[in-house]
Amino acid sequence: MVGGAGGERDRDDPMFLFAALHARVNLTLFVASKCPDAPRCESFLQPALQAVGGLVDLQLDYIGAPNASAPYGVDCMHGDSECVGNAVQLCVRRHFPFT
Repeated sequence: MVGGAGGERDRDDPMFLFAALHARVNLTLFVASKCPDAPRCESFLQPALQAVGGLVDLQLDYIGAPNASAPYGVDCMHGDSECVGNAVQLCVRRHFPFT
């Protein structure tokens, strides 16, 4: 039996097996165009996704956000080059949204 508090299910129950075989984990990556930590994070994530990628619903989002008072019109944490890159990423997302 799996579960608890009255929600127990037998592992042989077809609905339990169906749910277990089709369960996916939601994972959202928040990126910044010039983040110095990104290559290290990607080096850990890539092998994990290769191993279990079929079990993951991967979404992409951005740390940079529109900000009318910022010099390049977007928030950034790592200098002017990142500000420009974040602006490009947000522009691409707006005009070519992922479906």
